[in-house]
Amino acid sequence: MERQHWELQLERQRYEQELLMDSRNAEAHFELAALLEDHFKEYDLARKHIEAAVDLEPDNDAAHFNLASLLTSHFSEHDLARTHFEKALGIAPDDSMTLYQLALLYDDHLNDEKMAAAYYERAIDTDPFNALAHASYATFLSNKAHDYDKASIHYQFAIDLDPEDADHLNNMGLLMQHQFRDYEKARYYYEKAIEKDGTIADIYVNLANLIDAHFSELDLAEQHYHEALRLEPDLARAHYDYAVMLAYSQNRLDEARSHFEKAVALQNDHASALRELAILLTEHYKEHESARSLFERSLKTDPNNYEAHLLLANLLDDHAKDYEKAMHHYVRAMAIDPGNPNTFCECAVMQMQSLKQPQKALSNLKHALELDPDHAESHARLCSLYISFLDDISLAKYHYERAAALDEHYKDPLTEQLFIDAGL
Repeated sequence: MERQHWELQLERQRYEQELLMDSRNAEAHFELAALLEDHFKEYDLARKHIEAAVDLEPDNDAAHFNLASLLTSHFSEHDLARTHFEKALGIAPDDSMTLYQLALLYDDHLNDEKMAAAYYERAIDTDPFNALAHASYATFLSNKAHDYDKASIHYQFAIDLDPEDADHLNNMGLLMQHQFRDYEKARYYYEKAIEKDGTIADIYVNLANLIDAHFSELDLAEQHYHEALRLEPDLARAHYDYAVMLAYSQNRLDEARSHFEKAVALQNDHASALRELAILLTEHYKEHESARSLFERSLKTDPNNYEAHLLLANLLDDHAKDYEKAMHHYVRAMAIDPGNPNTFCECAVMQMQSLKQPQKALSNLKHALELDPDHAESHARLCSLYISFLDDISLAKYHYERAAALDEHYKDPLTEQLFIDAGL
């Protein structure tokens, strides 16, 4: 039964009274520190008392452990926390929880994957029934080591050991969906997670995304999005993912816009929401200045996003007529994805049409075709370049025929008549 505040206050007063009588009472320091941290949230004072307990009893592994936990969770002093976890481990070398906490510390804060893996494995060897250790190790294996088969084994151990934990089931679902592409299994695990705990909005979002993308049951997906938003109305990713479905699966653009805007309002550095809202404003609402601002905001958060650079460059060329900045973003996109012919082709269009630089356009289009000889758009643009600027109808005809063969969209009776009139 949870204790009442007055009971906790009395307990605090008792420890404080004991310390007034004997300031070297290590146990009172230890218990008061735990009470201050867990119930009163007075972390500075808790630190003072747990440090006193450590000084008075340097061989107390629990005191070192509690100090380390406090240092990493509330003070972000991760190196000092490691020192105290290691001291605790030196005193009690087979303590699975200390091994597990060291694994988390190396994994989450010290960025040492080799040490993290070693401590996860030692924690599990010491206590094979620690479901959290299996689950955390599985997440590490999936996200950092990219050993998905081994990750699935440890997630399954976690599920077997703690079958009521919805997080373990949800994480297995994510692994099945994104790494194994086993969508039936992913759906099973998400639905099982909701069966165990129907109060976690993120799981409804994961299931809705899966159903939208791979099962095409849009009404059911929408129900899950609604449930996620009922549970957590301010969950930015729920608004964003729902907006993506509304825009791309259902063409309900006004509703999509509303949810993209809500996602941005809730998380102003949500790069994907900013970018998708900018695309929507550009393509469907012709609000180019607002779209430009959104693209720029998205790039502040995600400066290496190829799509944002390319689309912003196109917008600056087509609508703002700011060719210098457009060229800057084309060049950035080229650097991010140098093997993508689309960037060189789009840049060539600006050089040809807006800047009247046919030779530079020719160079970029030739490079695009070096990257992909079957890039239909580049063949079509070369056809226009040879007709309009370089006066080579034979080469124009060659590239026209290549473009039309690759994509019938580029067939054009007026262009074909031009070749006929030229005797080609």
